[in-house]
Amino acid sequence: MKQQPDAFDLILMDVQMPGMSGCETTVAIRQQLKLNLPIIALTGGVTEAEREQALQSGMNAFLSKPVDPDKLDETVRDFITSAGTPRPSEQPDRVSGPADGWPPIPGIDTSRLATIFEDDVAFFREVLSLFIAASATTAEELEQRLAQQDYSGAEKLIHKMRGQLANIGAADLSEIARALEQGFGQQQPQNERVQTFCEQLRQLQQAITAALD
Repeated sequence: MKQQPDAFDLILMDVQMPGMSGCETTVAIRQQLKLNLPIIALTGGVTEAEREQALQSGMNAFLSKPVDPDKLDETVRDFITSAGTPRPSEQPDRVSGPADGWPPIPGIDTSRLATIFEDDVAFFREVLSLFIAASATTAEELEQRLAQQDYSGAEKLIHKMRGQLANIGAADLSEIARALEQGFGQQQPQNERVQTFCEQLRQLQQAITAALD
């Protein structure tokens, strides 16, 4: 980017990244590289404080995960057009709705995911398999962090899980994770809420596994 700044029209920036965060990276792009190209924040966070932090770092817009394809397309088009780049030709409206083969899973809104995944059931099943693998030990790890009063570690763990839950359409459990993340950020143990979350996570994992068999 430093060597070829004109090669980029826009940046999609993940806010939570290992090492240097998205906000820190944006500050470096603005202050060190002196680039003014649009930067769109992508994050599982939806709090006003997170939005404000992203915008103050120099980002131009804020999209929450899971990203709605139509909203992403609209936002990118707006910034590309405003920057003087010709607007891409309009795409035909997608016909949304669940397709045959979408696995009914308690706790997951498959009707909305049919639009996000563009009715690609096979890809959705792959994402579910990846979720099962990624979350296999999450409940146990979270309970261990709580027992050790490692609230910072618990906050990082639950933040990651919150985004993964949102990506598979588990909105209710993702909302519990959001509340847990905020509580851990304030050094609150939240024993009962953690117990509820872990129980529901295990139930979801069992339901997904059964649906994939």
